Order: sequence, then C-alpha cells, then structure tokens
Amino acid sequence: MGMYAMGIPVGIFVDNKGPRPAVLAGALLLGAGYFPLRQAYVNGEGSLAALCFHAVCTGFGSCSAFAAAVKVSALNWPHHRGTATAFPLAAFGLSAFFFSAFAQLAFEGNTGDFLLLLAAGTSGIIFVSFFFMHIYPHSAYSSIPTSDNPSSTDSNPLTRTRSQEAKRMNRRSFQEPESGAAAPVTVPIEISETSSLLSSNASIRDDLEGNVAHKDPSHHVDIRGLRLFVNTKFWFLFALMGLLSGIGLMTINNIGNNATALWRHYDPDTDPTYITKRRAMHVSILSICSFFGRLLSGVGSDVLVRRLQASRTWCLTLASAIFTIAQLLALSISDPHYLLLVSSLSGLAYGFLFGVFPSIVAEVFGIHGLSTNWGFITLAPVLSGNVFNLFYGVVFDAHSDIGKDGDRVCDLGLECYRNAYVVTLLSGLAALVVSLASIQPRTGVVVTMAIKIPKSLQPLAIKLVMGWINTPRSVKLALPTILAILSLRKANGLLSQAVLNNFSSDRYVWSQEVVLVTGGSGGLGDLLVRKLAGKGIKVISLDVMPPRTPLPSNAFFYEADITSSASLAEVAQAIRSKHGDPTVLVNNAGVMKIKTMLTESEEEIRQVFDVNLIANFLLIKEFLPAMIKRNHGHIVTIASLASFITGVQNVDYSCSKVGALALHEGLAQELRHAYNAKKVRTSIVHPTYIRTALIDKVHGQGKFKPLLLEPEPVVNTILNHILSGNSGQIFLPGRYSVGAALRGWPSWLQEAIRGTQQNVLAH
Repeated sequence: MGMYAMGIPVGIFVDNKGPRPAVLAGALLLGAGYFPLRQAYVNGEGSLAALCFHAVCTGFGSCSAFAAAVKVSALNWPHHRGTATAFPLAAFGLSAFFFSAFAQLAFEGNTGDFLLLLAAGTSGIIFVSFFFMHIYPHSAYSSIPTSDNPSSTDSNPLTRTRSQEAKRMNRRSFQEPESGAAAPVTVPIEISETSSLLSSNASIRDDLEGNVAHKDPSHHVDIRGLRLFVNTKFWFLFALMGLLSGIGLMTINNIGNNATALWRHYDPDTDPTYITKRRAMHVSILSICSFFGRLLSGVGSDVLVRRLQASRTWCLTLASAIFTIAQLLALSISDPHYLLLVSSLSGLAYGFLFGVFPSIVAEVFGIHGLSTNWGFITLAPVLSGNVFNLFYGVVFDAHSDIGKDGDRVCDLGLECYRNAYVVTLLSGLAALVVSLASIQPRTGVVVTMAIKIPKSLQPLAIKLVMGWINTPRSVKLALPTILAILSLRKANGLLSQAVLNNFSSDRYVWSQEVVLVTGGSGGLGDLLVRKLAGKGIKVISLDVMPPRTPLPSNAFFYEADITSSASLAEVAQAIRSKHGDPTVLVNNAGVMKIKTMLTESEEEIRQVFDVNLIANFLLIKEFLPAMIKRNHGHIVTIASLASFITGVQNVDYSCSKVGALALHEGLAQELRHAYNAKKVRTSIVHPTYIRTALIDKVHGQGKFKPLLLEPEPVVNTILNHILSGNSGQIFLPGRYSVGAALRGWPSWLQEAIRGTQQNVLAH
C-alpha cells in the first residue's frame, strides 16, 4: 500500500520540485521504515499500528526514489525513452531476488541482521544517489563532427558543455528541458503507419525525428491530474494495468502457496525444508524473469517506434498473451516440478507490462506530468491486486484446513487454487482484447526513417519496412486472434467445470470407493464393470441376467429388478451389509423397442419408461441419502442424443431419455440448493447409436445410415470421466453437442433435421 497508494502525492512532488528532493525523502523514509521494524523484531512484539506505519514508510520511500529515477531517465534520453526507463524499472524488479539471495547466502536464520542490512543498504544507497541525480537539458550537449560524415550526429560522440541552464534544471524550482537535438540523415517516406489509440502524434514524431529546433512547451501534450478522468486513453491504460497487474500480483504473492499445495499432494512425505527452498526458488525465478522482461520490453518498444514505426502498445499485447499462456499452464500443471513454467512466464509478462508502461504514459499524456500520471495509473494495481489476492484467499480457504501451527493446509494439489486461475485467465483474455482494440491504423502520416545502414541495403530495408506496415491488419492480428479463441474455449470449459462442481473440490480414494452399475451384464454395462474392476475399484453389477463370463474378484453380481422398489430395497440392504454404501451410481440400464406408437403395446411403453426413467428415481432414492450425509458421491446417467432429437419408431425411447435429462438437471439443483451437498457430483452422457444388442436388429438392414460408435471408446470416455471425480455433460461424439441447441433453431430447420431420422430404425 505504501508503494502504490502513495504514487499520486509522490508524483506531484517529483513533477513540481524535481527528482533530487524526492530521492532524499526516499532515503529518509526507508530508514524510518526498516530501522524500527528491525528493532521491533529484535526486541519482541510491539504496537500493530506502529508496525503498519513503518511498513508503509518503506513503501513510501521506495515509491519516492523510484519515481525520481524514472523521471530522470525519461527526461535525459527522450529519443530512447523506453530503453532509458527500462533500466531503473528492471533494477527495481531485480531487487527482490538480490535481497532474498543475499539473505540465503549470508543471513540464513538471522533475520535481525538481514533487516539491518535492508535498513542500511536501501536508505544508504539511495542517499548516495542524491549526489549523482541530475537532469541535463539537450543544450548542454554538442556534437563533435567526424571525418567520415560531418553532417551526421548518429555516430558522433556527444560532449557535455557548461551551461547555466543545466545548473538551473536541478534546483528545487524544477522545469523539464525542452526537446531538441541534432537531426540524423533521414529519408522521408509516405506510408500507412500502424499506430495506437494510445499514441500522441507529437510524441512519436519527436522520438522519431529528433528535431533541431527547440519547441515551446505549450506545443507539447500536457494532460495530468483530474483531467485524466475525462480522457478515454487514460481508462484504456488503467484497465490494461488493472487486468494485467492483478494477474501478476496474485501469482507473485501466492506462488509459494501453489508450490506447497502441489508438493503436499504430489508427495506427502516431502521434507518441509525442501518445500521452503522450492518456494524461495520460485520467488527468485519471478524476480529474474521480471528483470529481463522489463529490459526486453523497454528496449523492444524503442525498436518498435524508431525502426518499425509501430506502437509501443504491442508490448502490452505481448504481455497479455504471455500472461494468458501462464494462466493456462497454472490451470493444467499438477506436477510441482513444472511449476517453474508458471513462475517464469508470469515474471516475464509482469516485466513486459511495467517495462514499457511509463514510456507509454509519457507519450500519451506528456513528459511534464509523468510522475503524477504514473501515480494515478498505479492505483490500478492497488485495486486489482487486492481483489485478485482476496479471491485467491477465498478459493484456497474453501479447500484447506487450519493446521496445528495456525497456517492453512491444503492437500488437494491443483484443486486448492484452480478456480482462482480461471478468473485470471479471463482477465488475461480481456486484456488481450483491450490491447488489440487500442491499436488502430492511421494513414497518410509522413514518417522519417533514420538510415544507419549502407546505402546499398537501403532499398531493401525500405521495402521490408513498407511490407510490414502495409501488411493487412487481419494478418498481423491472426496469431493473437487464434490464441484468444483457443484461450476462450479453454476458459469456457474451465468455468463450466467449476460451476458444475459448485466451485468445490473433492478427493476420491478409489481403493475405498464402491461403484454400482445397473445393466451390468451386457453391452456397455459389462465392459464398464470389467474396466472399473481392472483399475482396482470394487464394483457392484445389477442386472436381471447374470454375466456371460465370470467377473474379476473385485466385481460382484447381484440379480435385481430395478423397476421394483421392493426388490431393489432388498438387494440394497445386502450390498450395504457386505460392501458398504455405493459412492458412485451409474444408471446405465436401458431398453429400446423400435416400434411406432400405434404398433407398440401399453406394456412395452411402460417397460421403456420403467427401466429408462422410473428405475433411475428408485435407485437415487435408495443410494443418494448416504452420499448426502457424507457430502461425497457421484451419480452418472447414461442418456442419449435422443434426449434432443426424436425420430420415427423411437418416440417412447426419446421421451424416456428426455425425462432422464430433466432428472439429471433437477437432481443437480436439489443437491446444490435443497441438500447443500455441493460435493456430490452429477454427470450425464449423450452418445449416438452404439454397436450393442439394442440396435443389432436394425443394423445391416441397409437403412441404418447414422454414425455407429464402437463400445470400447465410449466406455473409456465414461471411465475416465468417473475417475476425474467431476460433474459433467458428455456428448459422443463431441461435435454432436450442437444438437442440444436444436429447439432454439427456426422451426423449418428443426423439422428438416428431425426428418433425416425417418428411416434410421426402419426394419
């Protein structure tokens, strides 16, 4: 809070009084923060309010010195502003690694002396820099011509001259120097420049051309303070900073929790000391990658502006893309050995974000109010960082328990924090869209390209630059667009999964679970029973017919009429007494008559509904109470694509499967709202026609045209879903999920699709 919340008053102070007073104030504040904190640590507990005050002082001091360094860099090198500001930004990002590494090497187990080092080191170094912090106006430099090209200053060394103006620049009455330098040899080219909504024509032109003539300060952009709030560009930047910095701060602050959770789940016997070292390693990786990200972003933004006549905003687009990839990895990695991919990419993206942002702020709103405007921009991390971290805490607390030492302990691995990264993934995608939307084509702009290459290569260079600038915008946006689409698809799936699981995780110990499968003696049921048993899981098979071949030793057959509540209750009692309550129920049993409504008897219609729908109710009533009591279990319904499309000679079957779908949906609602059993899972499977006994009578008759699935891959999909422990809705094949939207289509299209089913079951 001290670092970011004090940005506005510090910025106003730097812009009005100059950088040197801010540096001195920073040194004093850092000393006033760290020295008392060290004393409090050595002497024992003190006032909480006092500790908070001194902690804020450390941030306040860092903010003052940091703002001064950035302002000096931006002013002294206006034509390489991105590179110049990147160095103090990068050094700031590396500080965490420097101090943490030094603490491990020299002060392991000696926190008191380490705090003393922090107090003396931070305040002392910054105090010394006070004597070297100067603003040099361009009039204080002159070019020394060379014999090769006396008219060019690009390769000329610059020597500083005595200037009364230079002395005045560093007094307390502070004014920025005006832009002005010797111009390089240029070739004017009329091109279509790809720039940004966030770009100022004057600022870009100054950076590219380096005009000789001094410009009146009134000709420069100067938007600062409250005027920012009525500026659309400010809200673009504020939104980008908030979306991206929130992602970075959540990972930076919680990467240690991620590592601990993954290691406790991956290997519960891991030495806590080893986990602590791995946590420190991730902090160092974040810091080092942030350092290089800031340098690459700053230098790269100058290359974009000066060489490619493009916008610095592309660096923000790249940061958004890297953050998005990092979030996808964070949602996928369950092996703690690979968590370094998340920390490294997050650090790199965080560095890219901060490495270029000050130079963008200077271009958009003017150099005069850079520190003040930067202070306003850094309110975004204060807001988003706290929101994202609080949400992470809510998610982590929901999956953890309080340990003996008072710390939160979660043994569920990735599930401890997965849902938090669903939100950050959406944030990264939103930032990607915002950054791309801010880059717009601007035509008819005369851009001067500095020639620093041999004349023989100039035509080729011009051709390449022209080719890039004239490349259709759709081609330039292709990669980020594809990435955005794939990421949105992944985010959609993750969000759906989180909602179906009620944002809660559960752990299945399959050696202790009992799975009950109805219709377990034939077709899909028999294959599913044997595959589950092959995984070492205890399986109960219910059917009216015994299995054709002996079952594995951990699979047990019970003969039962599942349409009879009395028969079912008797069998259920026998199962409980010998095996315990089933924790997974697979409602697989089903019958199909393949007759028109007028040729089918009442008894046959009732049998279809009794087996396909009523039996599901009876089984749920019998076995669900134990699942609710334990808040643990899974009910899987094998339905059909006939739940969505009704054809000829299939009306009763379709009606029963529509009922099964409604039962599944209603059951999920009652578990969530009526019974508060949010860890009891519900799943439904919608396969198309499968090569089983149900369709043997029509297959091969010459009229059976639709896709026919083989039983094994269908069962493998069901098996893997059961083992995942997640709720879900599965379509087989997956592309047939469009059928779920059929009833929302125009009537003529609905009837045309249903008409394709008229001869499917004819025989």
